Amino acid sequence: MSRLSGLSLIGGYPTAGDTGKEFFAVNPATGKALSPTYHSATLQQVAAAALATHEAFASYRNLPGRKRAEFLRTIAQNIEAIVGDLVDRVNQETALAEQRIRSEVSRTSHQFRMFAAILEEGHGRRPYRNDVARPPAGTTARFAVNAPSVGTSCGFRRK
Repeated sequence: MSRLSGLSLIGGYPTAGDTGKEFFAVNPATGKALSPTYHSATLQQVAAAALATHEAFASYRNLPGRKRAEFLRTIAQNIEAIVGDLVDRVNQETALAEQRIRSEVSRTSHQFRMFAAILEEGHGRRPYRNDVARPPAGTTARFAVNAPSVGTSCGFRRK
């Protein structure tokens, strides 16, 4: 999977962590380190990622349901487009069998499409209320060593 760079994606831009702390995934079948080397983000970089997420959500929440549905379907298509790369990397990081990984990718894509269908049925029309206290949504400062790439973002569980 040549797209892995070891950088954090903050506000759409690849960013190197500045803490000096490095880590890498380990292949559980061989015990060998996998490239690339990842760089821990600073607290300021995590805060910048949270702010970028907040700003993105501010515009996303105003989109009509059909546009949100289109966005979710695009995510599903993009995941499916790299299924071969995902199978290779997830297998390296977890030692899960190819069929298991493919079924998890399929399940994840179907979930995105299911939520897209719900939005198109009109269930996404209710405006968000700013006066209701709730935890922040959409921001994840992710620690993922030996975790499936898609799964840590979209709900895989290793059993």
